[in-house]
Amino acid sequence: MRLFLFGQVRLEESDGTAIRFRSRHEAELLAMLTETENSFVLRSELIERLWPDAFGESGRANLRNALSGVRKAVGKSGIIVDGDRVGLADWVLEFSDLRWDLAGDYRGDFMPGFQSDWVLDLRLKFREKWVDQSVRNAQELVEAGDIEGGLRLAEEGFLVDGLHQECSELYARLLEQVGKRQASVKVVDQHRGKVLQSLGLDSDIGVERGRSGNGLAEMAEWLIERNPADALEFFVASGQYWPSCDVSVGLTLHERVLALNEKETRTRREVVANQMHLEWAAGVLGTKYKTAERHMDQAFKMSEFGLGYRFGVVGMYGRLSAGDFKGALRVANTVRKSIEQSGDSILLGRAAVNVGIIYQHSGRVGQAKTITAGGCEDLIENGSGEDSAGACLVMSHYYAVEGRLNKASELLAQARRYFVSSGAERGESWVDYGEAEMFCGIGELGRAMAIVNRINERRPAALGHSLVAAARDLSGRIHYELGEFDEAAFNLMGSRIWREELGVKASIYERRELAPAWVAIRERLSRSDLLRAYERARNPRPGSPN
Repeated sequence: MRLFLFGQVRLEESDGTAIRFRSRHEAELLAMLTETENSFVLRSELIERLWPDAFGESGRANLRNALSGVRKAVGKSGIIVDGDRVGLADWVLEFSDLRWDLAGDYRGDFMPGFQSDWVLDLRLKFREKWVDQSVRNAQELVEAGDIEGGLRLAEEGFLVDGLHQECSELYARLLEQVGKRQASVKVVDQHRGKVLQSLGLDSDIGVERGRSGNGLAEMAEWLIERNPADALEFFVASGQYWPSCDVSVGLTLHERVLALNEKETRTRREVVANQMHLEWAAGVLGTKYKTAERHMDQAFKMSEFGLGYRFGVVGMYGRLSAGDFKGALRVANTVRKSIEQSGDSILLGRAAVNVGIIYQHSGRVGQAKTITAGGCEDLIENGSGEDSAGACLVMSHYYAVEGRLNKASELLAQARRYFVSSGAERGESWVDYGEAEMFCGIGELGRAMAIVNRINERRPAALGHSLVAAARDLSGRIHYELGEFDEAAFNLMGSRIWREELGVKASIYERRELAPAWVAIRERLSRSDLLRAYERARNPRPGSPN
């Protein structure tokens, strides 16, 4: 007999004669016994997976009826019952497409039309495996110089699963390489639309709804309750959107879904990377950056460059927050050198931007600009909306420092357009910070203060510790420039207390920028004034991030 489970479900005699099932549960039961190969399955497990709402005698009666139907289909001796266990005789099937070669054409979804939880789990598993293999095969063809062949495989993978981020990025990038810029942009938009729809949001997401993060969190909670495996896939597909949600909310949900999916897989490691990014943003990463670096080394050894990069970013920023500047530079350089082997221009651009930021905050500002510039230009030209926005934000800082304010303003406006349309509150707030820093640099202190006050009034949990601390530092610098040393002391001490409570440290760059303000404060204020400012910072006003 032959059992086909992909594209359509059917059972045939060796000569091709169709054998009909009396019910969908009979087909599911045979598929389940086939999926476990030569192993026996407990009756209780079969009942739980096939009739999750049936209890006691009702569930046992359902199983007896289904077993009777399967025996009629495959022959009485085809089903083996051993006490509380049920199995399939070795001779029953001469062919089952459950073991089909992943390198071949996609045969269709697993058991289409069947909606049991165990079927949905396997459907996602087989789909992911096939697309993962297609991406690997496409990358091998590209490395061998066959761009068109790689493009064909990437397109097939994208058509099977438009939510698969790595495949979508590869397909868009290869379209760009063969000169199909418009088609590349369309693929990026289609992927974004599919992700937003999976979140329960319209693809034309409104700013206010996206900013609240409620749709994302509600969808995640619903999936966690319904099917933890589906939820894990969802967390991977929605990774870039979690900054729109409160970091604390995102962390809680990531912890829940990881606790329910303990088996180590690449999908799970992707979610672990998401979680570590959020932990760093919340200031609760601690020494887990060491774990992230071990994941990074493992991923790079397996040529999983995208995943290795994500863990590497956690490692470099984690060490930066811990004040280990030499370690941060070491990890940054490891990431940069490893990514060069990938030949992925977008990934190289992302690495250059983040490595440049690490160099800047480690006190090597000149080298930072050199490293960052090339990566930013590539991302602005060819990257996704998020890539382009981040690159614009970084480059605007360098242009502002050089006094090229028109160019800095243009880049900030470009970054803001993306962040507003995507509803990413943290990204939009970083643009605000860039504008405030620029106004501060040209002496427009009133405008700078108005902007930074708006940042300080927002929810710290949605902004992340880095932006909260930077905004308070900038408040202190502005008050110092205005000669308001009491207020300057309050804000700078508040930022220091905020960092101390989270266990993070200011970077060398931040310390140098703030040094003149601290010197002036110590010269102008008495010990009692400083103590009052400290106590005030320890007991902040309502709405203060401290």
